[in-house]
Amino acid sequence: MCFERAIAQAHAQQARLFELNAVRDLPRLGVEAGNAGETLERLCAIVDWFPASLDVPVLAECRALLG
Repeated sequence: MCFERAIAQAHAQQARLFELNAVRDLPRLGVEAGNAGETLERLCAIVDWFPASLDVPVLAECRALLG
């Protein structure tokens, strides 16, 4: 899957914001594939890496997805 390659590449380069962008759409795809819980956990792990005070639109969107 292209998302998996993008996530792996961003992770290898320690490019957390790019990794976050790649992981952002996984929960939607996970619902369709039946593994939303796993993808939300993955998203949560990356979101938790960023400081709570960081206000970046993609981060705010991901935090909203996590509720």
